[in-house]
Amino acid sequence: MSAGEMVQEAPARRSLRPVLFVLTLTAVLALLFGVPWWTLISAAQWPAGVAAAGTVVFAGALVAFPVLMFQGHGRGRDWAARTGDTILGVIWVVFVWALAGNVLRLALAAGGVADPARSRIVAAAVAAVSLVLLIWGTPRRCACRASPAWTSRSRGWAPAWTGYASCC
Repeated sequence: MSAGEMVQEAPARRSLRPVLFVLTLTAVLALLFGVPWWTLISAAQWPAGVAAAGTVVFAGALVAFPVLMFQGHGRGRDWAARTGDTILGVIWVVFVWALAGNVLRLALAAGGVADPARSRIVAAAVAAVSLVLLIWGTPRRCACRASPAWTSRSRGWAPAWTGYASCC
């Protein structure tokens, strides 16, 4: 077969899949960490030291989160998975309440409350509600025999202490 008879292969197409994955992941992380940072730190116009400390905390969590999730769930390191999942749970609660807090910011603006008082009221409310929910929702050791954890079994609804249910 001569060189002229050979069929040239088309150059391999580059897939946009990795680029789209990285862009999507970046956008999600920017929103997930950015909205709470803006609500709690930036918009509240705290003194420089407070703003710097808060920014360092958010930036540290933002950088650590994907690394811990990959190490934990991708490489099987249990401590990293637990830490990454905890960061995800905390930032999700703060994100949701930051969104709700920004609705409060609009109501306060309509009520005539000026900045920075308005932003600091919102930041304090979001921080307080998030902290209470995170403390209240902290997992505790299962005490199936002593707590009325209701579950559905073949014998119908039964409290956990009857032995027909399992909450662990």
